[in-house]
Amino acid sequence: MPYIDRALSGKIVAGFDRQLWENQEFIPDDAPEWRDFLAAESPQRARWIQEELAELDRYMNRALEDVIHVLTSTQVVDENDLPRPLIQRMAYKERLRKRLNAELAVLPS
Repeated sequence: MPYIDRALSGKIVAGFDRQLWENQEFIPDDAPEWRDFLAAESPQRARWIQEELAELDRYMNRALEDVIHVLTSTQVVDENDLPRPLIQRMAYKERLRKRLNAELAVLPS
């Protein structure tokens, strides 16, 4: 659901996920001119967006791990109700983090 700004020529010059001011035009996601605008975006911008999404995914994964840990440790959620592969991966990551912390602790300052 993009809201767009147009140049005087009518060409789309910017798109936003929400309306920022009154005179912005709403355009459907599948509108051909919106798709053309997105396709014309530079590859550098696309790479930047991919990198941002990857970084957010890394952050969100760790945040979700922390939430799951809090919910299971306070017994709000029973660990047995969660998928076994998820619990195994989380336990493995926790062991790796402890191992890394131990390795870092023995390095000279």
